[in-house]
Amino acid sequence: MDGEASISRTATVTQIVIVLVFAGLAVKLFFIQVVAGPESARAADRQQRMKMPDVPKRGDIRASDGTLLATSERVPSLYADPERIANPSGVAAMLSAAIGLDPTRIERKLMRRRPNGTPYRFVWLARFLSESDAVAVHSLSVPGLHFRYEYKRRYPQGKMLAQVLGFVTQDEKDRDDRGLEGLELAFNNFLRTTPGQRTSAVDARRRPIPSLGEEGMPGIDGHNVILTIDPEIQAITEAALDEAFVKWKAEGAIAIVMRPYTGEILAIASRPGYDPNRFSASTPHQRRNRAITDAYDPGSTFKPFTVAAALNLGLVRPDTMISVTGSVGGRTIRDHVRSAMLSVRDVVVKSSNVGAARIGMMLTHQQLRDFVVSLGFGRPTDLGLRGEARGRITPMERWNNYSQASVAFGQEMTVTPLQLASAYCSLGNYGILFRPYLIARIEDTDGNLLQQNEPQELRRVLSYEAVQQIRPILQAVVEEGTGKKAATEHFTVGGKTGTAQKALPNGRGYSETDYVGYFVGIAPVPRPELCVLVAVDTPHGSHYGGTVAAPAVSEIIEKSLIHLQVKPDK
Repeated sequence: MDGEASISRTATVTQIVIVLVFAGLAVKLFFIQVVAGPESARAADRQQRMKMPDVPKRGDIRASDGTLLATSERVPSLYADPERIANPSGVAAMLSAAIGLDPTRIERKLMRRRPNGTPYRFVWLARFLSESDAVAVHSLSVPGLHFRYEYKRRYPQGKMLAQVLGFVTQDEKDRDDRGLEGLELAFNNFLRTTPGQRTSAVDARRRPIPSLGEEGMPGIDGHNVILTIDPEIQAITEAALDEAFVKWKAEGAIAIVMRPYTGEILAIASRPGYDPNRFSASTPHQRRNRAITDAYDPGSTFKPFTVAAALNLGLVRPDTMISVTGSVGGRTIRDHVRSAMLSVRDVVVKSSNVGAARIGMMLTHQQLRDFVVSLGFGRPTDLGLRGEARGRITPMERWNNYSQASVAFGQEMTVTPLQLASAYCSLGNYGILFRPYLIARIEDTDGNLLQQNEPQELRRVLSYEAVQQIRPILQAVVEEGTGKKAATEHFTVGGKTGTAQKALPNGRGYSETDYVGYFVGIAPVPRPELCVLVAVDTPHGSHYGGTVAAPAVSEIIEKSLIHLQVKPDK
């Protein structure tokens, strides 16, 4: 009996042990599958798969012939899988020695943890490296360090068109390349990308396995912006402007080239300049697009418009004689002309302030002010760039005889260089004013047209007959008047010099030492293909527009018309 009882107890204990073992296994299995299952699955997924940003390409900015002005190129960026890096401080020191990264910052990134205490599986360490830096990191053979190619903004033409193009920011917080200035900012909604994310299978060393495919939302490339800029004319213009800017030790300089009969801007430049590839080394003074942000008195460049308005109304003829002595409207006006009488033609050719003021007084206040407004002064041109100035015109309720005489020879109002060039285009286009424009079209990455800009006629500002009378006068300015240095070898040029005193701050009058020297010209005179403006701000050594600006206009016109294969008319 005792033996049988012992066997029975042994069997019972064995059964209990077996039950307990299976119960334990069941509990363990329940814990693994139900309690710890999701986390285990996530851990396995983190080991076998990797999420990475899918960085698309920002849109290009191109010239009219397709020349790349702003583009994005593929460059290596360094990232890490911190879980596979056993010695963060040692790796940080190695990267510092190899490619100059900040070891403290790198170690901090490698040591970052999720809220649950687990390490991140993807951390950017350095973006937009050179290929030589990538080779140096590869040579370290550190597990957990990897490269991914993404896009970096580049400006292939260097300083060319810098203030117009602007630049973008590219850092770890702004992977979509936000435009900060110029076209990059103004057209950011077209150029910008839509970042995506992809998940791919990886091997034990966290390298993607392409054969197993990828999942996720791909990024969307930005659209391409094509400009009206002719890169050859832009280069010609910038070279001529550089020469004038340096020669006259100027505070600033501006040049604009337009087609009078369309409003297309073929070239636009400001000095001083900068390289958008290294925008962090530049100053706001260098980055300012003076062609649209700065407004000056037009000075004598406005006199042809005063005469054209009087011709348009039939108040004078080119041979009408005008007294250029005595006061005008009860005020004395300073003038360099010593004659007693001049023809209307010679008032412009010899640039008489008194003569222009006297002609201006023939119009009513409303007629002259309305004509000034019709030329586009006092309002932005709506070019599409940020920071465009309106210019200033005296309100009608405060317009008086003083205003009338002052405006007639280019004072008591301010205009931007682009407004002035645009107004002169109406003289080259038989009295019709077109809206200036810089954006020709916008396309997607496949070349499909999204937006097309066509020449936009705004209004007729002068009659055909008045323009036909004023053009020979402008040609005479170059051939026998103040603009002789704007003459070219092969083409007739018409235009006007201007030497405008700069206004003092707070409206306290005009400076006796600081000037803006202008020349604005159209060519060839019989059928103008180009309108060119050059303005030199605060030159030293001379301040007359015929000296500091006219030679640059001559060079731009001659070389640009030859480039456009325009038949010489001289």
